[in-house]
Amino acid sequence: MIEKNSWPTDSDADVLRLLEERNFDFSAVHDVESWPLNQGQRAAILELLPNASFVDPDEDSIEEGDESGYVSVTVKSKVTYEFIIQEQKRFDDLFSHLGGFCNSWGVLSPCGQI
Repeated sequence: MIEKNSWPTDSDADVLRLLEERNFDFSAVHDVESWPLNQGQRAAILELLPNASFVDPDEDSIEEGDESGYVSVTVKSKVTYEFIIQEQKRFDDLFSHLGGFCNSWGVLSPCGQI
């Protein structure tokens, strides 16, 4: 019998359930990406996270009024619900004084990008 995880009913746990359905290896260490802040805060971000990369907004986003883009930060870790929640809070706390927040994360794995 395969034991299923019992994560909460929220959007982060939904992604973890999708990974589980795709036979994601939760025991391995993976690159987990987070996008905490907008483009206007690049200098402050690079002081705190020198390896951060910036993604400028695409044409569709600009047409919709979103010219902010985002910052991508990669962290190596095992993928667990607790880790995802902890990292989002860490980025929220790290950049809240700049008006930044973490609103997205992703993981690259052999079962596909989520």
